[in-house]
Amino acid sequence: MFIIIRLPPLVILPLANGLLNTHNIALGLIATVFIFFLYKGQKLTNRFYFLILLFFITQSLSIIKSIDVMAFINVYKNIVFGILFLIIGNSLIQKKKLRYWIALLVLSAILNCVYYLIYYLKLPYLYEVIEQITYQKYWEFAQIHALRQRYFTEMVDVSLISIIIYALIATNKKSHKVSLTILVLVILILAFLSNYRNILLVGLSSLGLGIFILSNSSLLKRTLFTGLVILGFIFSSLFISSIYENSVLNRFLLTEKYDIETITSRLIFWQKAFEMGKSSLFTGIGLNNYYDYYNPKQILDDSMFRPRNNLLEVTAMHPHNIFFGIFAETGLLGLSAIIGLLSYFVIIDINIWLMKSMESKALILALWSLFLFSLVVPKYTIQYFVLFWYLRCLVLIRQNGKKF
Repeated sequence: MFIIIRLPPLVILPLANGLLNTHNIALGLIATVFIFFLYKGQKLTNRFYFLILLFFITQSLSIIKSIDVMAFINVYKNIVFGILFLIIGNSLIQKKKLRYWIALLVLSAILNCVYYLIYYLKLPYLYEVIEQITYQKYWEFAQIHALRQRYFTEMVDVSLISIIIYALIATNKKSHKVSLTILVLVILILAFLSNYRNILLVGLSSLGLGIFILSNSSLLKRTLFTGLVILGFIFSSLFISSIYENSVLNRFLLTEKYDIETITSRLIFWQKAFEMGKSSLFTGIGLNNYYDYYNPKQILDDSMFRPRNNLLEVTAMHPHNIFFGIFAETGLLGLSAIIGLLSYFVIIDINIWLMKSMESKALILALWSLFLFSLVVPKYTIQYFVLFWYLRCLVLIRQNGKKF
């Protein structure tokens, strides 16, 4: 199930029915396994589950003020199935097989990189194949962003670089070291080609922290090597940018007015989110209803068939910050629940970090690198939730060798 959800949603040919895409099939499997889990009489008695329950309740209550119920359901189901996956994962993942589960993470990153390379390079025949088997709405979403030269919008594999570095250091096989090094390089190249600043920043931070913290070398050697690797990547990127004008580094330099507006617009998004939260202080305006409350008159100004209007919809769906978004859509109750849950995670992760296990540190780095996305571009997809809870399971299981 994990590998299926980590990949883009694919349809089953020759049916090519949107309802039968691989993500929906995986959700059905999660529901089936969870029912079996309850049938076996597994108990969910734990402080952690209590915090999860509070979070779930606050998300559910936000339907009270929802304008677009279907928009609410689209995100709500991802939250629900993410929680179900967490409960199942806690039951199935065992400490003695932890390296196997980490290997699945690496495998999922490899498969995603293959898909992204085929898409970006438009490799003959293979490009036509993935176009045919990719869920139509997902493909259209990618094409909308490609019109403004943004690629791999859902790419979160950069957050896994620390885990790949750990695997690279841990293995004794030269062939594995070479393969994992190539994988890190491919992920970083894709991050550069994506033209998303947040993806590249998460990738570089994951790379730098991964090398610096997980390496067995002395502090001086680690510092020098980490600096040289990052500088080497930056200078290589600068060279490419001198040839290719529309690169992500040029976006950092704010050479285009649009690149400045994407930063200043966030302040507007946050202000509007705060106003929305105040208008429905306790339960919020409803999950995924930010767009509907944003500015209905402005949304209808352009034709619904124009890519720019579609782009407005996909960029104004969320205020681009998890805390402002939670406050706007689920109110003070939702904001209190998420802060309580994250505080619990921080306390647990500090205790696990102090155990000085490199495996644990790699997992914690990956988890919080993934969370960084939610501070600038929150992702409410089932891919994000499942990866987050998968990593959460692996981290917590490392605590004294016990499940939470």
